[in-house]
Amino acid sequence: MNIKSIAFSIVVLLVSLRAGCEYGMMKAHGPDAQMGIWYMFMIVQLAFWLITGVVAAIMLGVAWSKRWWKPAALGLFLVWTTAVCLSSFRFYDARRALVEASAPSTSAERIRELVNYDGIQSGYELDNRLASNPNTPPEILRLLHGQRDQIGTEMCIAANPNTPDDILRALGERNDEWTKYIIDSLKRNPKYDEVFGDRN
Repeated sequence: MNIKSIAFSIVVLLVSLRAGCEYGMMKAHGPDAQMGIWYMFMIVQLAFWLITGVVAAIMLGVAWSKRWWKPAALGLFLVWTTAVCLSSFRFYDARRALVEASAPSTSAERIRELVNYDGIQSGYELDNRLASNPNTPPEILRLLHGQRDQIGTEMCIAANPNTPDDILRALGERNDEWTKYIIDSLKRNPKYDEVFGDRN
């Protein structure tokens, strides 16, 4: 097998890995109204990685027999390989973050790490999963409540039995267009009767 065939095999393998990592993250994310757009962008990105990888492989094959061009072509191919691997890892890491943020078995220590996660999928979706996790410590729920100001996250916090009572009361006192949804979420909290007994 010549160097060009080896390089093409590596390109196909790494682009497939990249596709699998992003698709895995999409599956972990779950249904979304914009999933069609997401698929379109994924296809465009995969086409980019495939085209640039093929170009790098061709250049490597052509330059392999040339003494002076071989290091440059090999360096270019290694740069492409590193870049696609890093891209794959970012999607793999995002999938893992989403799964762990919603898993009841995730340790409190890991949840504390995830609240500061800054990779792909950081933000709204991850916050909602952390706010819904029955293993999320009260201080993290307090942090999510105080810093995020996202109605979906607030609804998840309202339903979480680990949420401190003062935050539940503050959520119960909201008076805006989201009040009904917050109250509905509060009523799903097992502590609702204990905290809001006077409302019954």
